[in-house]
Amino acid sequence: QIAAVSNEATTLEEAMQVAVNEVCAYTGWPVGHVYAVSDDSEGDLFSSSVWYLQNPERLEPFQKLSEMTHFSAGVELPGRVMASGKPVWIEDLAQDPESPRAKVALECGLRAAFGIPVLVGKQVAAVLEFFSDQPREPDRLLLDAMAYVGNQLGRAIERKRYEERLLHTAFHDPLTDLPNRALFLDRLGESVARAKRVKDYLFAVIFLDLDRFKVINDSLGHLIGVQLLVEVGRRLQN
Repeated sequence: QIAAVSNEATTLEEAMQVAVNEVCAYTGWPVGHVYAVSDDSEGDLFSSSVWYLQNPERLEPFQKLSEMTHFSAGVELPGRVMASGKPVWIEDLAQDPESPRAKVALECGLRAAFGIPVLVGKQVAAVLEFFSDQPREPDRLLLDAMAYVGNQLGRAIERKRYEERLLHTAFHDPLTDLPNRALFLDRLGESVARAKRVKDYLFAVIFLDLDRFKVINDSLGHLIGVQLLVEVGRRLQN
């Protein structure tokens, strides 16, 4: 079911939510959650909006702490999974006192945990973590199945990124990365259609011309002309 949803989901969040729900339903574990890798240079893990909570009221302190806590590679369960690129199992959170969330997890009745990576190529794009209300020894069959789940979600992320690149390429100029004529006409058509439907809706079109650009190309060469266009595009975006 997770494989099917991963292939058909319109958003990554939808695929992740189904995966977390299905795993918790299968295992009976009360908590499932996804940590995502940030896009900045540090690449820390931050809490996503994807949760499964069997008892939201009882587990609220653990959820709130998780949502406030970022992890770097090697730190706590998500960070260990990120650093190794492999599943990590914690038999008893009481034996992991250095974990920033262990104390609150134990107070909420959570005892064991495991996490799996979602890999895109060799890079960890997200970490799925699950918590049990009883200490548990590692379940090799479960971890093998979860590795397959991680691969399926990784493929969904790859496909989504590819679709986004295709869409961006279709509607942006490859040189300046500015929205192109096709995107302009699309947005203009939307505005005209809305103006016909909504009586008080007004819009304007601003036209900007780069004067004497031919002189730059003819006197300084096309390479300088390209550099000028790129710089103009950067300033317009800023």
